[in-house]
Amino acid sequence: MNTESDNEDDPPPKGKVRSTITRLAMLECRTRLFPPPLAKTAVLVAEEPHCSFYRYLYDTVGERWLWYERRKWSDEKLTAWLSRDQVTLYVLYVAGVPAGFAEVCDHAKFKGIPRTLKGKRVCQLAYFGLDPHFIGRGLGTFFLSHVVRTQWLEKLDGMVVDTCDWDHPKAFITYQKAGFEPVAQQKVLVDDPRLDGTLPKSAGPQIPLAT
Repeated sequence: MNTESDNEDDPPPKGKVRSTITRLAMLECRTRLFPPPLAKTAVLVAEEPHCSFYRYLYDTVGERWLWYERRKWSDEKLTAWLSRDQVTLYVLYVAGVPAGFAEVCDHAKFKGIPRTLKGKRVCQLAYFGLDPHFIGRGLGTFFLSHVVRTQWLEKLDGMVVDTCDWDHPKAFITYQKAGFEPVAQQKVLVDDPRLDGTLPKSAGPQIPLAT
């Protein structure tokens, strides 16, 4: 993420938007497994996801929340990333239709996590979200519980996830209910991705366009 430290007392520089990023961690699995709220619901691991399929999921789920980082990646870089053994892509389906996805990365080098996790096996819930058409049906709680509990079967020492004030208003409390606890926070300035064409200017309508 192309960010700068922020001083909220000053107006944002030209072309920048503010964001507050909160890191949450889970040191033991405390997530209760929830049943799917809708019929014909399934979660599958995409074994060999093509970058075009990933981009469909990423763009559909993330445009409203200004997800932009993967959009800047070339197909070659994205394909190489998705082929890594340390990356797992979960896809939520409802009646055969992709309804959301979760991207999990298995690594141990993180800043802003409890010292007890330093150098241990930690995975990051890098992205998690639903297609806008499926929000508000209880699917997020079910999907998150499935992903978290499945990951903990891999004998982890901890999980981390980042959220920010651009995300869905219920994202933070949803992670907390799943057993994540806030461990670090940072206020940053970000180049507005709607100004260089990475995202359309209609993206993230709840976030004022930078001037």
